[in-house]
Amino acid sequence: MTRNRDFTTDGESAEDSGLDRFERNRYFHGKLMTARDMAADQAYHRDRLRTQARLVGGRGVACGLNVTVTDADDGGVTVIVDRGYGLDGNGNPIVVDNETRETFGPSEVDTEDRVAVSIAYRECFRETVPVPGAEDACNDECEYNRVLEFAEIICEEYDDDTDYAKGVPSVSFPTKGDLSGPAKGDVPPTDPGLATIARSYTAGNGDEGDCATGDGRVFLGIYEPTDGDTWSRVPGAPARERVYTNDMLYAATARHTADFENPHQSSLATEDATAGARLHIDDDRSEDADVTVTSSDSVLTISVDEDSQEINLTTGEALEKVIERRIAPMEQYIMDKSLKYTYRIFSGVASAFDTETAGEIAQRTKEAADDRAYASKSSYREFIEEIHDLEVQLVDELRGDVTEGTMSRYEEAVDRLETVLENVAEKGVLALAVAQDEVCEGADWFEQPDMPPIEIPGGTLPGGSLLPKDPLRPIDPSLPGWGGDDGGDDGGIEPIQPQPFDPTHSGTTTPIDSTPTIEMPDLTGQTTEIAEETLSNAGLDATVETQPVENSTALEGVGVNEVTEQEVTPGETVQPGDSVTVTVNEPPTVDRIDGVDDAAKTTLEDAGVETVGQLAASDTRTLTDASLDESTAERIQSKAKTYAEAHQLTKIEGVSTDEAEALADTANVTTIEGLESTPNEQIEESATTAAESGAASGDAAETVAGMDLETATENATALRLQSTAGTTDEPSTTVTEKPEGGATKTSISVPDLTGQSKETAEDALSSAGLTPEVEIRTVADPTELQAIGVNEVVDQDPSHDTSVPPDTTVTITVNEPPPVTRIEGIGDATAEKLATAGIETVGELARADVATISDATGASETRASEWQSRARRYTGAYELTKAPGVGTDEAEALADVANVDSIRNVHNTDTEIIEAATEAAKTADTADEETVEKAASIDLDEVKSSLKTLEL
Repeated sequence: MTRNRDFTTDGESAEDSGLDRFERNRYFHGKLMTARDMAADQAYHRDRLRTQARLVGGRGVACGLNVTVTDADDGGVTVIVDRGYGLDGNGNPIVVDNETRETFGPSEVDTEDRVAVSIAYRECFRETVPVPGAEDACNDECEYNRVLEFAEIICEEYDDDTDYAKGVPSVSFPTKGDLSGPAKGDVPPTDPGLATIARSYTAGNGDEGDCATGDGRVFLGIYEPTDGDTWSRVPGAPARERVYTNDMLYAATARHTADFENPHQSSLATEDATAGARLHIDDDRSEDADVTVTSSDSVLTISVDEDSQEINLTTGEALEKVIERRIAPMEQYIMDKSLKYTYRIFSGVASAFDTETAGEIAQRTKEAADDRAYASKSSYREFIEEIHDLEVQLVDELRGDVTEGTMSRYEEAVDRLETVLENVAEKGVLALAVAQDEVCEGADWFEQPDMPPIEIPGGTLPGGSLLPKDPLRPIDPSLPGWGGDDGGDDGGIEPIQPQPFDPTHSGTTTPIDSTPTIEMPDLTGQTTEIAEETLSNAGLDATVETQPVENSTALEGVGVNEVTEQEVTPGETVQPGDSVTVTVNEPPTVDRIDGVDDAAKTTLEDAGVETVGQLAASDTRTLTDASLDESTAERIQSKAKTYAEAHQLTKIEGVSTDEAEALADTANVTTIEGLESTPNEQIEESATTAAESGAASGDAAETVAGMDLETATENATALRLQSTAGTTDEPSTTVTEKPEGGATKTSISVPDLTGQSKETAEDALSSAGLTPEVEIRTVADPTELQAIGVNEVVDQDPSHDTSVPPDTTVTITVNEPPPVTRIEGIGDATAEKLATAGIETVGELARADVATISDATGASETRASEWQSRARRYTGAYELTKAPGVGTDEAEALADVANVDSIRNVHNTDTEIIEAATEAAKTADTADEETVEKAASIDLDEVKSSLKTLEL
């Protein structure tokens, strides 16, 4: 109850704390100040502080105010409140400066039941003084001079229907769908999605409730009597309210963000697994500790079955697909081996016991293997069901022809196979393959009755055995007594020779060799990864030896990271598990290029550019994004292309790599056609000029000067004619003597320029002795860029391989880079401002600095960042459209659902992760259904393979 007290107030009670406009004094010279004016000043400051404390600080205990409840001597209760500070629901500060106690009698509270304890803000007047001007200072003309603010202790009977504590409201945190930005830590500060927490808080409490006057008390707890004199706080009852101070909130935030392991301190564990496992978190092992744990993307759910006392793991659809994809190759491998084992064993049974049923099993197995029955679980299961009847039939056919023990073993295996077939949906295809292998093992042990055992070195074979008991491990011919090179006698059994299976064969029983052999495949020209996979699939181990590429001649006829030699000649036979050594070319790294020092090498490697080939194939954007300035990027890329192209000249008889590189450095001659069309005198003059100007080294010029250019030119022509005319003895192109020591051609074959950059195509035509003419084609949208990039050749006239006279004009059509106005939100006016900063195309906008964009246009950096993000998405989506089957819609869908927006992203992101992200986007509703379906329709493995081919 609330204790009645003998005090008075000035009328400004705690309940008078609604939302009112603030009014304050306006002072001026000569203003008459009355008590009303003074009171207005106090009210102005008090109301402002109370409103801010109520709506911003909250209500509850800020510090101290601990409560002790004990029995009183008169049968009541004594409530003791320690010193402390709190705020009530009206913003009034409640101060308890010293320990305060109050006793409540039996008539005020029920001492046999629970009580609720709180404190309230109160005021009382004190210190009376006479009013000036009164005739008698001791009569009624006196007023209180001070107002004392204090805390009143309230103790009342507990009521279940009363909400003593305000509690902590529910709020919602933003999802990726609420954010308009990329939701990866760089969300613009003005993104409306960031206000989700505040909006949900307001919606949950009601706009009016936020501003309404609150409870004028601070709730301190619910207490109940115990066996002793001291009362205890009721477990599970509403907790006392707290004022969330800045220090408290900062400490919670700092601790949470600095905990990189387990910020919620949650732990999963099982208890009493033998008696029935239970799942609990945070050491809560009570009977009500059951929980269900579900990953955010619904990939895995862990729950407890209350009835069976078991922990259940439930996998989501995305994880099931990943697991199925991982297991599928292993299942195919086992089914394939099962078919081969079945064919080998029953071929031997047919040959040894002259049985048509076994021969039919072998024949059908071979046909099934040829038809790739192992490629799907359903076709494999149907085949096993088909031959199972024949395996049962074989029991009656061979009964009496084999020993009773071996037949019994075979029959048991056939029965087990039948059981698995009946429950194959539950047991799975792997159990089916194991059961079929057990049937084969039973047939493998068939023995003819009444045959004496065969003595062999190191042991005996049962009489009438079809095969050695471990068919995969033949008897070692080096054992003493075998008759090998150890000088032992030739007694004992003859080595078992393999016999081809003939279903029509009848006659004597001949043992067959069960040792499998493998025909060595031809690995030459395969990449390291493909060669290793080929050997692994064949049951062989690969040992890879690398051969560093010291110069371009080592690349002739085979690419880097491709097999140049193999230890075992293709077609030879080897045993399963044998190790085969292959030699592959090791790609030249980027530091082979002049001008790429250690720092530049590290920068390029961080961007995924490690080899000369990758450097030559990279676009300028990739290199500039790797913190290289544009001029440096173009220079080292040009040298990389020269290095890569120079090896073509080494195919010419008599031209070494040093000479090829010298021709490229001094005279820009990098192709066979370029050597043919450039007069020898011009090459020599270019070499001298390059050396004198410092554009090339003196050594390179000396190398060119020492070459027999006339012979090299003739050999180049012969090589080109040989490659174009096949085996024709008389080439169709006539060659006359060059004037002044050179050779000139009467006709030139137009090179294929499709896909080359405009500059590269022009150089190629000029080097071939042709005149380039460029036509520009404006790019309408990214879909037109599929399979070819901006500023790259899309058409040429005449077409490639057409023979034309020298100096013929060849028209090439190239794509024009898309202007910045292609980006949403950028009009002509903004484009003009960007042009002053040298930013005219989408590609330049994607590479530009955000601050530069902002300074040039006057837009905020947030807006500039949005433009840059759209430009990068535009160019990234185009890059993916180079892959067959990937249009702009599919590329943008990949970027939306999995943040994959470049070829490099595709290479560096596991297929399973992209697919799981796609499934998660569908579940979390972070992308529209059509976008998710577009992303899910892409064959990612095929895309990766295609993009890798394009890069090479």
